[in-house]
Amino acid sequence: MIGRTSGVSRYFSLAARLGPSDPRNPRLPAIVSAVQGVNVVIRATGLFLGLVLVACSTLSSTPVAQLPITVQSRQFPNIEIRCDGDIALPVGDCLDWAEKMLRAAPTRRSGGDDLPVAKLVLTYRTGTSRCAADYFAADGRLVMTMAAECPSL
Repeated sequence: MIGRTSGVSRYFSLAARLGPSDPRNPRLPAIVSAVQGVNVVIRATGLFLGLVLVACSTLSSTPVAQLPITVQSRQFPNIEIRCDGDIALPVGDCLDWAEKMLRAAPTRRSGGDDLPVAKLVLTYRTGTSRCAADYFAADGRLVMTMAAECPSL
């Protein structure tokens, strides 16, 4: 390969020596237009990648709800409600899901004692994992865990 040149580089060197309109090289106009076409493609690709970079940086700076989400229920004002999981649920969906789970929860233990719920943590999972509802007492002790139907988004 050393000392040998490709056909394209020979045409480029010939074009440089002869000039754009020299009649001795009939392929010169085709070569010049091909090089200009490649230049246009390279510039368009650079512009596209630049736009993608700007779009990605804009999306990454958009505020996203931080997990966990804490909501307040009017139906259950004395219970702290948090939604956590793989993705952040919209606040309205978290609240609807929490109120549904609080209405479905038993109010008494199997022994007849009251179930002292002060906090509900809902965990939303994507994929094949289950969603869960964890009920906590005022002292932070886990009182009960229930498998929960995941809300449809």
